[in-house]
Amino acid sequence: MRAALRHGGSLPSLHYVSTSVGGGVTTTIVGDVNQASGAQTVAVTYRGATVSMEVELVGHEAYFRGPALAIADIIGLSGAQASAAAGEWVSVVPANSAYYQSTAAALTVASVMSELALASPIKGARAVVAGGRAAWEISGAWIGEGLTAKDHATATLEVTMGADSLPVRFSGVEPPTPTRGRFTASFVVSKWSESVRVLPPAFSVPLSTILKSTTTTTQPVVV
Repeated sequence: MRAALRHGGSLPSLHYVSTSVGGGVTTTIVGDVNQASGAQTVAVTYRGATVSMEVELVGHEAYFRGPALAIADIIGLSGAQASAAAGEWVSVVPANSAYYQSTAAALTVASVMSELALASPIKGARAVVAGGRAAWEISGAWIGEGLTAKDHATATLEVTMGADSLPVRFSGVEPPTPTRGRFTASFVVSKWSESVRVLPPAFSVPLSTILKSTTTTTQPVVV
């Protein structure tokens, strides 16, 4: 696993499709990334309705654009903030830490590799065929954003065999609890070393500007 992730992390670029399902919500992310930048489309489907948005990272500045409902659901802005940002390219910098982490996730080769790592205990491996190539399917624990060892989530990672080993597919399962249902996720990686060039939008609105413009002050009621 370490050898595959290390080799993958050294390559210039990749393509991926990520799908997660839980609580009646299906989220699909399709991305193309290189060592310093990336672009993805995010689609969220709930009760037959789908909202989607575009996200980019160029250097240390991230950008997103989409309708208000997608911005509120994916980025986490309030209704008023999402409405102000709707349809515009919005720039997010590390100083906007509350939103930068979620916006910039899985938008470089290194960040994609970090999404695929299994945690201890590693339970073993079995030979499978992945992407038409002989591969190992490695089993282990799944610990990541929002998941700790207490959640008892498990995952498998398929990596190709040989000196040029690469990760192919990650599949994770978080079992149901009394307060929430079963959550699953998959991450399929392909098109290694494809040509990926991401340019920043010609015009964007800083997220800080939107946050300031939608901040309201409540005045005390005078009787």
